[in-house]
Amino acid sequence: MGKKHRFSKPERRALMIIVDDAGSFIPAMNHSPWDGVTVADFVMPFFLFIVGVALALAYKRVPDKLDATKKAVLRALKLFCLGLVLQGGFFHGVRSLTFGVDLQEIRLMGILQRIAIAYLLTALCEIWLKGDEDVDYGYDLLKRYRYQLFVGAIVGITYMSLLYGTYVRDWEYQTSGPGSIEKSFFVKCGVRGDTSPGCNAVGMIDRRILGIQHLYGRPVYARSKQCSIDSPQNGPLPPDAPSWCQAPFDPEGLLSSVMAIVTCLIGLQYGHVIVHFQHAGPSLRHGLPWTAHEQAIIHPKLHLSHRWRRRAPLLRNLHAGRHLRVSAADRRHGMDGDARADDIRPDRLQHLAHIHPRLLLEGAPKQPSEVHRNWTMR
Repeated sequence: MGKKHRFSKPERRALMIIVDDAGSFIPAMNHSPWDGVTVADFVMPFFLFIVGVALALAYKRVPDKLDATKKAVLRALKLFCLGLVLQGGFFHGVRSLTFGVDLQEIRLMGILQRIAIAYLLTALCEIWLKGDEDVDYGYDLLKRYRYQLFVGAIVGITYMSLLYGTYVRDWEYQTSGPGSIEKSFFVKCGVRGDTSPGCNAVGMIDRRILGIQHLYGRPVYARSKQCSIDSPQNGPLPPDAPSWCQAPFDPEGLLSSVMAIVTCLIGLQYGHVIVHFQHAGPSLRHGLPWTAHEQAIIHPKLHLSHRWRRRAPLLRNLHAGRHLRVSAADRRHGMDGDARADDIRPDRLQHLAHIHPRLLLEGAPKQPSEVHRNWTMR
């Protein structure tokens, strides 16, 4: 199998630029009108996922929870306000005769607002909702961060309940046609659990709470086959177009932003794996148990001891104050070049999978008997 390709930072930036600017003439790079997904639809979830990973690294140690909370709230407010400025209607074309923003029609939600909401809730979970249990195995991660997982489950269940359990009534809206003539449209729904563009619970909640005048005026479903002759591009309305084709709809609305929190929480849990197992052996970092060959690298008789006793030995002499010389390869794993053995916690050495395969006492080839005494159970 070939080497797995990973997008570098320039490639990710290029993808975002292509999604924003080239989607009009490259359908695969444009957002899906409604059903299905395209490459562009993965950019936002991946970004939210990385936000969660970054929070796990940023809040690895929180000496003052109140101070960290204040800073997180301030960052979220700044990001939310920046989103209002960029996507609320403050910027106009050069030939536009209307300068300024009508607060009665300002768009309240947007991309940066969604990121701010997901960031804030995820940061609060990381600051306040994590236990003090030691993490040695994958199951310990579940115990330490069980409250965060519970919050994610509650948020996901709430979203699914509202999406499929909310009754959507009939509704109407007005649009301004050519010559500033307002037209009224009536959308007949009276359904529950519908996911079509006109009668879904996401749009209904945004219309009720935010107000239809504060939603995005160019909905993505305007490029669907039902609403555009030139689908998947914008075009004239078909003769039999549904009444909801010109209705405002915010893709970054309130209910849809709920699942953005879940995506960010998933990235947070992945970040926890990086934080707690960054010094583990190569196979452990990939979620695989050590092989017999990797065990034998430490010491052949240690492997035999494990094989015959059916359990990993307790290496109690490793934390007795001896110095360990660490090679340059181990410094890449974050280990100091003159680390002391008593800095290694004994409870993490009770199982063989948590011993670094390159961690050998200085002079091991010359003094095998001493190595054997220090690396096996007495």
